[in-house]
Amino acid sequence: MRKSRKVMILRCLSAAAVGGAVAWFYGTSRWQEEMELVEQYRVLCDAFSIPGILMVLFALLFSLNNLGALDTIAYLMSFLPRIIAPGAFGEPEKLIDFVENRRQKRTKGYGFLYIVGFIFLGIAIFYLVLFYKVF
Repeated sequence: MRKSRKVMILRCLSAAAVGGAVAWFYGTSRWQEEMELVEQYRVLCDAFSIPGILMVLFALLFSLNNLGALDTIAYLMSFLPRIIAPGAFGEPEKLIDFVENRRQKRTKGYGFLYIVGFIFLGIAIFYLVLFYKVF
């Protein structure tokens, strides 16, 4: 197996572990033994949809960042300390230079968040269907 495939599997498993922990913490905080079956399905649907939605939204945010949609905001945030303390942080660079530096340093490889997030959302939809079948 190639190294890139192993890294992708490891990333997916680690994201699934974090998402599973979030789902478990949410589920155990809401779970009661005397709950009806409908309420159990609702809790399970919520427990799996929260990490799924968070992972997909973080993946969208990282994708937008890789496309350069947040470069101007990042430039303004790097420019802010220079306004507060002008001599402490050196001369500010131009926006064009800042964007070029960020374009060269772009990181890729956040597709595993889409994969794991949509798997969690699929599980949540399964419990949602069960909820409406019983309800």
